Amino acid sequence: MIQYEYTLCRIPKSTSSFCARGKYLLLSNQMPEQPTNRVEIIDVVRGLVMVLMTLDHTRDYFGNHDIDALDVSATTPALFFSRWVTHLCAPAFVFLAGSSVSMLSRKLDSGHLTNFLIGRGLILIVFEQTLLRCFGWYFNFDYHYMSANVLFGIGGSLILLSLFTRFPERFQLPFSLLVILLPTFLTVVPYFTTHATGAFWQIVLLGGNIEFLPGYNFYVSYPLIPWFGIMSLGYSLAGQFLQSQNSAIWIYWSLSFLVLFIVMRFIGLGNPVAWQQHEITWRSAIDFINLEKYPPSLLFTLLTLSIAFLMFGLLSSVTGSAAKFFGILGKAPLFYYATHITLIHLTALVVALIRYGHAEWLYVGPGIFWDVTLPGHPVDYGLPLPVVYGITVLVVISLYPACRWYSVLKGSNSNTWLKYF
Repeated sequence: MIQYEYTLCRIPKSTSSFCARGKYLLLSNQMPEQPTNRVEIIDVVRGLVMVLMTLDHTRDYFGNHDIDALDVSATTPALFFSRWVTHLCAPAFVFLAGSSVSMLSRKLDSGHLTNFLIGRGLILIVFEQTLLRCFGWYFNFDYHYMSANVLFGIGGSLILLSLFTRFPERFQLPFSLLVILLPTFLTVVPYFTTHATGAFWQIVLLGGNIEFLPGYNFYVSYPLIPWFGIMSLGYSLAGQFLQSQNSAIWIYWSLSFLVLFIVMRFIGLGNPVAWQQHEITWRSAIDFINLEKYPPSLLFTLLTLSIAFLMFGLLSSVTGSAAKFFGILGKAPLFYYATHITLIHLTALVVALIRYGHAEWLYVGPGIFWDVTLPGHPVDYGLPLPVVYGITVLVVISLYPACRWYSVLKGSNSNTWLKYF
């Protein structure tokens, strides 16, 4: 995802330079020739899914993990949907990243765009494995545990997108759809299922833990190919979504993905675990939409993007204070992403110290990125779900002024490094 803003000056056609205010920023979109509401709705939708993301991470650090929220046989409807609804976040973010790159590509020549995407991708990957890892997710410098999370997926996908942008335009959409379908096809190829092993395949397609040295673990939650497929789709469809004055195009794509999802789910294709009927009706219903995210299955991608497209269509004309609130958050997503993780983790640490007098499960070991979430936590650890929701609201409200301040600072400061964050 890329944020950029600029003021164009009158320059000769032979140059592609920006004037003095030209900046490349992370994760937003402002293009004068695009309809204003089409640009603003990206920030609104992004801000909304960031709030959902906050709920997910608050539950990670404050919730009761004795019950797996997605275990259909043990979960409750409230717990299941509190986790399930957050599945929308990553696909929407990554899709919007591709759309942002598409808009940027109309202002940069191919060479500058390639350099920018590779540089930005590398910065995101390094940032996640250094500052965000040590001061956000883990609160330690013990590199026995590392994890490739959403910034790894976005950063790696940006690097791959630097090649994709050079494809002829007529091939881009078919290729994107092919990449999204690829993992599902490969799982039925005998040669692949028996030979696709090792760190390379885990990084690019399969995910999972890589013990690259004895005792040193690198857990890949976001392998590159599935998420690159979603990003390249955002790049391919940006023109239709952002230039059309009719939100019906979003509804069309939403319904198309939804119908395909329903058909494939009923016949048992596109997800590692098939849908099953249960004695209790609501358990059968949630099992139907309980899909594999790590790595994202085809059905996971179809359903989450269908919902994201529907949000674009329904929110395209929304205005007022709510749109402004979510829009402010959406204009500073990387800033919000990094600060909300640190704030939630730090708050959980303080609460645990008050309750138990110690909190080593929050700063020693793998944290939330393992088969067992926060291993070593007390048996009575975890707060009721309504309290988790309350903490989520407080985190969002407390970070809103910071996001507004950061957006203003970023827009008025020409510091070379600030534009990357």
